[in-house]
Amino acid sequence: MQPLIQSWLNERRPKQFCAFTGTRSMLDHTLDRLHEISPPRRVVTVIGPRHLRYLQHNRGGDQRTRILQQPEARGTGLGVYTALACIMRNDPESTILLLPSDHFMYPEQRFGQEALRAVGIDRRNPDKLVLVGARPQFPEPEYGWIEPGARKHGSGSASVRRVESFREKPSAAKAERFYRLGWLCNTMIVAAQARALWTAGVKAQPKMLRRLSAIARWSPGPLALRALRATYGETESVDFSRDILQKCTAMSLACPLRGMEWNDWGRPERIERSLASIGKRPNFHRNLALAQPGP
Repeated sequence: MQPLIQSWLNERRPKQFCAFTGTRSMLDHTLDRLHEISPPRRVVTVIGPRHLRYLQHNRGGDQRTRILQQPEARGTGLGVYTALACIMRNDPESTILLLPSDHFMYPEQRFGQEALRAVGIDRRNPDKLVLVGARPQFPEPEYGWIEPGARKHGSGSASVRRVESFREKPSAAKAERFYRLGWLCNTMIVAAQARALWTAGVKAQPKMLRRLSAIARWSPGPLALRALRATYGETESVDFSRDILQKCTAMSLACPLRGMEWNDWGRPERIERSLASIGKRPNFHRNLALAQPGP
């Protein structure tokens, strides 16, 4: 994405802060979807160490959400669990809905129904993580893939399945096989009770969770910030899908999105394909999406 964004905006801006069509950035779209089902005071937006300046040009920088800025880039896993540690300090009995900010969903108004459905399923299964999956249009090897197992009785929905396995970014041949077998694509949208999500982290990354558990007991302030910086400095990069979800299939359920299109906008051609399907044009020129760096 960065060659496209550099050519289009003349800077290397993270894609979440770009308006690829219309006037809303991807982060703005995400917050708008969330605020349909949750008050702003209960939304935490996790950003990277150099992302604060981009919020000034996004509606995501207003007072609609609490901002948690990570001291360093250490992967999605540490970002998720740093936010979770802060949430559990104030509300350990909360229900968590994890939502990435770089995905396309259409129609947007449908998302609220699907999100609340996932939350309802999780509340009936409080010891589980509910992984919201998408039915793939193509055998994408760059996605995570969820193998659905037997139906989960008592879940409140016939389409909810146990998770047999989780494969993050398989080879092209394996992705083709998963596609034919009817596996789901991982959207990284997760509904979970805070304690269950924390338990999954303890099982998959015990050292990281021990460090964050100690920080969670500190009151917010300079000492807590210093301890958080030390934790980030001492922790290797942790990917939420690969290093957490892939290791916690036994406590996971798969719930497919219904009645909406989903796509991970990680490549220019995916953006063009998604927008074409709903009759919209991108804000960038097509030849920029196809441009290659010179020799």
